[in-house]
Amino acid sequence: MWRVILVEDEEFVRAELAALFPWRDYRFELIGEAESGRNAIQLIATTNPDLVITDIRMGPMDGLELTSWLVIHRPEIVVAIVSAYNDFPLVREALRLGAVDYLIKAEATMETAGIFLKRMVGILEQRNLVRCQQQELTNCATQYQLLAVRSFWRDILSRSSDETETELKAGQLGINLQQKGYGLVLVHVVNDNEGIKKKQIVACKTFEEALLHRLNLGGNWTWNIVDLNHGDFVIVANYRDEDEDEDEDPTRESIQMLQDFACFLTKDLSEKWVVSVSPGLCSFAELPGYYREVREMNLLRIFNSDRRYFHIEDLLVLRERKFPKLPELLAAWEGTLERADIHAIQDFLNHTFDKIIPSSFCPSEARWLTVDLINILRRVSYEYQVGWKEVGTLADNLPDFLEQAESIKEWQELIERLATHYTQSVQTHLNPRISSSIRKALAFIQTNFSRDLSLDEVAEHSGVSKSYLCRTFSEYTGEHFGDYLQRLRIDRAKQLLVFTNERIYEIATKVGFWNSRYFSKVFHDVVGMTPADYRRTPLSETTENVRMVEEQLR
Repeated sequence: MWRVILVEDEEFVRAELAALFPWRDYRFELIGEAESGRNAIQLIATTNPDLVITDIRMGPMDGLELTSWLVIHRPEIVVAIVSAYNDFPLVREALRLGAVDYLIKAEATMETAGIFLKRMVGILEQRNLVRCQQQELTNCATQYQLLAVRSFWRDILSRSSDETETELKAGQLGINLQQKGYGLVLVHVVNDNEGIKKKQIVACKTFEEALLHRLNLGGNWTWNIVDLNHGDFVIVANYRDEDEDEDEDPTRESIQMLQDFACFLTKDLSEKWVVSVSPGLCSFAELPGYYREVREMNLLRIFNSDRRYFHIEDLLVLRERKFPKLPELLAAWEGTLERADIHAIQDFLNHTFDKIIPSSFCPSEARWLTVDLINILRRVSYEYQVGWKEVGTLADNLPDFLEQAESIKEWQELIERLATHYTQSVQTHLNPRISSSIRKALAFIQTNFSRDLSLDEVAEHSGVSKSYLCRTFSEYTGEHFGDYLQRLRIDRAKQLLVFTNERIYEIATKVGFWNSRYFSKVFHDVVGMTPADYRRTPLSETTENVRMVEEQLR
C-alpha cells in the first residue's frame, strides 16, 4: 500500500476530497490530514508518507513553500497539487518547483480522482524502480571499489603487475604512490583439519568482522584488509601524522603502535591464527620487500607450533646460524634412496627434520630443501622405473601445500608417504634400474634445467649419441626430452610464484626462459592460466587434493 497525506486548510473541502478519492482501488492508504504546510511537515516526520497531495492557498505555510521544502529535505516523497481554476499560474510554479501533477478541484469526480491516482501509482512505481536501480548500482560500485582496492594491494605485494599497470590502477583508485608510513600485519589462520573450504568460509567471515570492529589504531591510521584467498590475510596499514612533514620518517611511537596492535590480535581474539608484523614502516616502493619478510616470519610457525606471534628478531636469530653443506646432505639422501630401505629413509628424515633443519635453516631455506628432497626422490623413482602418475596431483599442488603447512612434521610425513610408495614399488615389482647413461642424463637435467639446455649437450654429458638418448629417454620416463625439461621448469616456476614475490620476468630467467612473454605463453599452455593469474589465485582445493593422494599412497 502507498501511504498518502492530504493537506487542505478548509476542513469541509478536505473531508470531501478524502471521501472522493478511491484510495484502496489504487493501493493507497490515507494515513493523515493536515490544515497547513507547517502541520504537514510535523505529520510527515512521524508517518513517512510516499505521496503528499496539497492545496496551494493556505497558511501559515502554503503549498508552494511545502513543495519546495519537500524537494529539498525529503526528495523521496512525491508531491501533487489540488487547486482551483484561478490558481493555474501558481500550479505552474508548483510544477516548476517539483510537483509531479495536479487536479482541478472543480473537475474532481470519482472518475477523474481515480485517473489522477492511477497516474500517481505510475510515478511512484517508476521512482521506486529507479531508486532500487540506483541503490543496486551504488552497492555494486561500492563492492567493485572494495574488490579493486584489495586486488590492487594483492598485486603490489606479490608483484603481479608491472609499473605501468600499477600507476594506472593507483590513479584510478586515488592511491598516492609517493606516500610513506606503510606497515604490514600478516595473519595465517590455523587449519584445524576441517577442510580448506570450511576454513576459508569461516575464517574470512569471522576474521574480517573482528578486524572491522576491533582495528582502531587512531585517527592517523588507515588500513586495507586483503584476503590472500587461501585462509591468510594481510593488513596494509598506513600512518599519516598531519603534523609531520611528508619527507620525515615515521616516529618510533607509530611503529610501536602497529607492533602492539599485531600482538593484541593474538591475545585478545579467541580464533587460532598466527600473526607476524613488519619490522617498521616503509614507503610504497618498499612494500614488496616488507611483505617477503612478514611471510617468512609467519612461516616460523613450522618450528614453533605453540607460538602465535613472530617479530623480526625471531628471524634474525636463525639467519645468524651456520648453514650446513647442502650438496653433501642431498648426496646422502640420494644414496639412502638407492638402497630402497624404508627404515634407513625414515632415520634420515628424522635426523634431517628433527635436528638439522630446526637448528640451521630459515623457514624459506627449509622449504626449498624439502622441494629438493622430493625432486631427488622423483628422479630416483624414474631410475627404478617407479611410476609417478599416482602422485601427479600432489606434484601440481606441492607449492600451496608447503606454504600452508602448520609444522615441518607435515612436510616430513609427506616425503615419508612418497618414499613408502617408492620402496614398496621397487621391492614388489623388482624393477631393474635403468642404464647409467639415462641416470646421468636425468641428474644432469635436474641440475641444469634453468639454463639453455639442449639434447645434444645432455647426450654428450651422458656418453651416448643423441639418437639413442632421444629413443630411450621417453621409454624410461614416459615423456619426451623437451616435455620433461619443460615440466621441470614450469614446476619450479610454480614454486617461485607461490614462495616468493619476485617479478615474473625474474622468475622466467631463473627457470630457463630468456623471454618473459614466451614464458607466459608456455606457462598458460601447460597450467591453463598466466603466471600472474596463478600467483593471484592460489589453488583452493589444494589441501583436499593432497589428502586424497595421501590416502591413495597409504
